[in-house]
Amino acid sequence: MWKSESWHATRCDRKPLNSASPRSTSLSRACVPTSQERCATRCGRNPTRFVHIFIWRDAEANRIHGESAAIKKFAGILYPNCLAPVEFIEYKQIDANATFRRVK
Repeated sequence: MWKSESWHATRCDRKPLNSASPRSTSLSRACVPTSQERCATRCGRNPTRFVHIFIWRDAEANRIHGESAAIKKFAGILYPNCLAPVEFIEYKQIDANATFRRVK
């Protein structure tokens, strides 16, 4: 299961966002086992635009991630600083030029 999350934050002080960022909290430790791959990107021309891409083992792994305390903390700080609601999109893989490892 592939899923992207994208948002455009205000130009507010990014310290609170950075401190709650998934890479700075227990989120990475708590949720990486439920994802096969995770990639966080920031737009080069506009550092207030972000996209996270996840490859989930299954829908249950995505649910566990979404209900984690770390995600709730991150969302509680992020959402009020967004110019629009966070956009969540699910994708179906049709091709790849890379080999992804399987989660056991």
